[in-house]
Amino acid sequence: MKNRRITGKLLTTITALSLATLSLATEAAQAAAQTAPELVLTCTKSYPDASTGKVDCTNSTDRTIEFRAVASCPGEVGIGYWVTVRPGERGSSSAECLVVEDVYWEER
Repeated sequence: MKNRRITGKLLTTITALSLATLSLATEAAQAAAQTAPELVLTCTKSYPDASTGKVDCTNSTDRTIEFRAVASCPGEVGIGYWVTVRPGERGSSSAECLVVEDVYWEER
């Protein structure tokens, strides 16, 4: 009988901790989504080969922007170099990994 009470309390504690962790993760995801910067470059994606993802971006704004390619791959992420594009300019960034599934870009 004593073991059942301990097991019940332990289960209650684990459940409460799991719910608290889930709540924190949800709040963090919502905060990140609210603060994520809007992408302003006009970019096209290409895949020169199976291990490379490339983005070509044009800056149609009135300010200088940096961007880089990010390749999604099974179990890893490939990160390209930051490229600076002034207003009206175009630039390219590539990212590599074993097998590229998708490529996207980050701006700053």
